[in-house]
Amino acid sequence: MQWKRFVSRRGLMLVALTVGLAGTAAFADTDVRTRLRSDFEKAVKGKTVAWVPITLGNPLGDSWTAAMRENFDRWGVKFIVRDPNFDSNVELQAVTSLINEKPDVLIVHNPNVSLLAKEIKRAMDSGIYVIQINMRSNQPSDAYVGVDYYDTGRIIAKDIVAECGGGKSSGKVAIVQGEPTAGGSVDQLKGAMEVFATDKSIKVVSTQAANWDSSKANEVTATVLSSIPTSARPMAFGASCRRERRRRSKRRDSRAKSRSTHRAKAITATAIFSSKVCSTNCCRSGLTCRDNRYPTPSSPCLKAATSREAKS
Repeated sequence: MQWKRFVSRRGLMLVALTVGLAGTAAFADTDVRTRLRSDFEKAVKGKTVAWVPITLGNPLGDSWTAAMRENFDRWGVKFIVRDPNFDSNVELQAVTSLINEKPDVLIVHNPNVSLLAKEIKRAMDSGIYVIQINMRSNQPSDAYVGVDYYDTGRIIAKDIVAECGGGKSSGKVAIVQGEPTAGGSVDQLKGAMEVFATDKSIKVVSTQAANWDSSKANEVTATVLSSIPTSARPMAFGASCRRERRRRSKRRDSRAKSRSTHRAKAITATAIFSSKVCSTNCCRSGLTCRDNRYPTPSSPCLKAATSREAKS
């Protein structure tokens, strides 16, 4: 009996020792993580980040800026913002001035592939970390955070080919871009044209720039459509062909009318290539953008889409 009690006590001691060691290891592991967090806080506190978008006053730039400010404030990082208001010369001057101020990190939104190329290199050569947002320059930097526009162009073009290629329609495509030399436009168009080349029935009849101005994009689109007979009108990245398919769908199902009207607004916003991602999201959600450069539910392009849909 004594031997059994001794064994039992010894077993309990071993269990207690094991639990104690495990607890110590867990504490040590937690301590390492705590130390890493503490080191991070010390490393970033007091640092300076400078941010130069193409413009503020639109949902895209404003949402990026708000997210940056919230997180940088949280970690004690000084955050400097310069708003060029769609003026390339002002943006270049702002970036040049900020580099001379020596921030720790410089974040830029390139209006085109060449404007900031030399300054991005100069910033990195002087020890400033450079991050490019949404549209890339010809000059590589420490990081790029944004859309894969090449892949986006291929996805859009594949959808157009699937719905309008192979003799399903005239196969004519009219493209309205933003800034022709902007990284997003260059890469997206490249991806789209590669896909269009796989279907001989697809013909790009017009490629024009609207410089991110939705009013100008609407004018360009209207001019292109008016110059082509109704029977052979092109689609602006798939809009016309899809409307034809919706007409057939409405004959089969009367309930399709409300859905097709809603879809026309979203597709038109997407088709106006110069309106950018933020305006597409804005139109799809029915919100009114704060900057009249971007289409709203009352803008001409959406009014026209709703009118054409009602007539069909």
